[in-house]
Amino acid sequence: MAKVALLIGVGNYEHPDDLKPLVSAPKDVAAMQRILLNAQMGEFSEVIPLIDPDPMQMQEAIETLYRDREKDDLVLLFFSGHGIKDDSGKLYFSTRVTRKTPKGELVKSTAVPARFVQEIMGNSRSRRQVMILDCCFSGAFDPALNAKDDGSVNLQELGAEGRVVLTSSSSTEYSFEQQGSELSIYTRFLVEGIETGAADRDNDGKVSVRELHEYATKKAQETAPKMNPKIIVLKDEGFDVVFAKAQITDPKLKYRKEAERYSLRGEISPAGRTLLNTQRVRLGLTLEETQEIEDQVLQPFRDRLKHLEDYRSAFVAEVERQYPLTSETANVLRDLQEILGLREEDVTQIEQDVTAQIANKSEAYRQNLQRYEQEFTKAIQGEFPLSQGACEGLDKFQADLGLTDEDVARIKQPIVERRAAEHQQQQLEQQRQRDAENLRQQQEAERLQTERQRAQEYQQKLSQYEREFSRAIRSSFPLDNHVREGLKNFQQALNLKDEDIARLETPLLKTREAEHQKQQAEKLRQQQEAERLQQQEAERLREQQRRQQKEESERQKGELIQQQEAARLREQAKQQNGLEESRQGRKKTSKKLPILFGVCGIAVIGISGLLWLNKTETIQCVCHRPQGCDDRVDSSSGGGLPYAEGETTRWGYAPNRLDSTNKKFARDQFTRLEKAGFVCSGTRPEITE
Repeated sequence: MAKVALLIGVGNYEHPDDLKPLVSAPKDVAAMQRILLNAQMGEFSEVIPLIDPDPMQMQEAIETLYRDREKDDLVLLFFSGHGIKDDSGKLYFSTRVTRKTPKGELVKSTAVPARFVQEIMGNSRSRRQVMILDCCFSGAFDPALNAKDDGSVNLQELGAEGRVVLTSSSSTEYSFEQQGSELSIYTRFLVEGIETGAADRDNDGKVSVRELHEYATKKAQETAPKMNPKIIVLKDEGFDVVFAKAQITDPKLKYRKEAERYSLRGEISPAGRTLLNTQRVRLGLTLEETQEIEDQVLQPFRDRLKHLEDYRSAFVAEVERQYPLTSETANVLRDLQEILGLREEDVTQIEQDVTAQIANKSEAYRQNLQRYEQEFTKAIQGEFPLSQGACEGLDKFQADLGLTDEDVARIKQPIVERRAAEHQQQQLEQQRQRDAENLRQQQEAERLQTERQRAQEYQQKLSQYEREFSRAIRSSFPLDNHVREGLKNFQQALNLKDEDIARLETPLLKTREAEHQKQQAEKLRQQQEAERLQQQEAERLREQQRRQQKEESERQKGELIQQQEAARLREQAKQQNGLEESRQGRKKTSKKLPILFGVCGIAVIGISGLLWLNKTETIQCVCHRPQGCDDRVDSSSGGGLPYAEGETTRWGYAPNRLDSTNKKFARDQFTRLEKAGFVCSGTRPEITE
């Protein structure tokens, strides 16, 4: 006899808008696998987990599970996930790829029909088949309990001879997963019943399918009274299938059963406490161990009491805010009732009690409550958490208004919870904003870095083009079409924009144009300067030739004057010599010797005088007028010739023989040259009347 199991959990869906993810589904599978493989509990020889399969994988695994089984084999199929109905009410098991049409109709090829599972189970030789369905059908509710079914399906069709089916809800009821819990409610108590042995109701050391179902049902309804798990069998067969073992000698199991026996409505009576203390000592358990067991036993009651208290708090808050209640508020409370899994009689009693309490309070007391609520709200909005001084002030205000601690607590609780949630939300929002800002700054920095890199690369390309363009216009300007085409190809290769190229080329072209014009102007100036220098040189040569000619003419004139003066002196000397010879002839008879000496002396004196008289002085005059000197007179022409600024003229005279005629000539010459703008250098003759 073999014990095999296939555990299927589908919690993640590729179309979350159609089917809500179920966090508990894979955890349900892990918990069931742990207890089934335990040799002290399930004793299963083979347990196959299958998480989030597609339809083909799921169908193949189910076929493999039931294929080639013996009659006495115990075969378990466990499914935790969404259950969905089609238009005709037939049940389908969801897979990872299950989806719906835009009209909300199931796409059947994406799910596994319950009819397929029934056929596979019916074809198996095993006559001990257990199927556990912790199915959700819609996931319509979101808060503390999430509903897992919203439609009616025929679960009875899954039952057959030798087969037992455990379901977490009936065909028209909701199945729940509890928010904050690791497991869904139904699976949680299935695991607890086997793991603790508490499901062994008759203390025979065995946990049958019936016992396990009864334990899980009881515990589930203690937590969520509206849950109504079902067991489906045919001809009462399958109830006594042994599912697991229980350690009947385990002292903790014995204490647990005693604790369940003496617990009532979430608490243990004083007499029950005394009995349990005695049992704890007799079984040799520590206080910590028994406290843990009692917490587990009482937890479903406490959860239910918390649900009742949550509903009471919400109802009280709504009634105090507005009474009678509006239809919208009543609908919200009905939704809350469904979410918390409370029965109609539970909420009716709460509403009657609260309404009676509200009706008994006076209008003044109600106004005082409102005043306190306003003051408390104002205080907690201004400061959270409240300081000791603020709390003391509110306590004094409460005492002045005569409000009870119970009423004040009911006022405070939702306000504090809301403020705490707001405070937490504010902190989360601030953190989110900081994170978003940090991310934005990081992204902005990365963007700026990328832009800077791109800008640098682009600028490098522009610089590269600028160098090439500068080289081109230096080599040839203006640019011809061939060079222009080459530069255009280079621009396209660098992927540069036309407007950037235009901005780059414009100043370079202006600068080069200015340089070109300057070069052309300089070239023209140099050409003109060369021509001017050539003209100046030619003029200088002509002037030099004229000066040489003039100097030669003046030299010849001077020589002529000297020759004329020498001839005149010789003529005078001859005349004097003739007179002297005549006188000496008359006296030669008496004075021949002295006369000879006299003649010799006179000859020496005459020759010296002649040399002294013929001594000449050259005068050089330079024109100092910018416009030139236009009245120059020389001894040869007696007329005027134009002279440019800086040009010179020379003339000579015999200073030792200036008679009245020569004196007048020299004076007139100096006067006319100075008036004409000449500055003369040399020895000036002293001219006196």
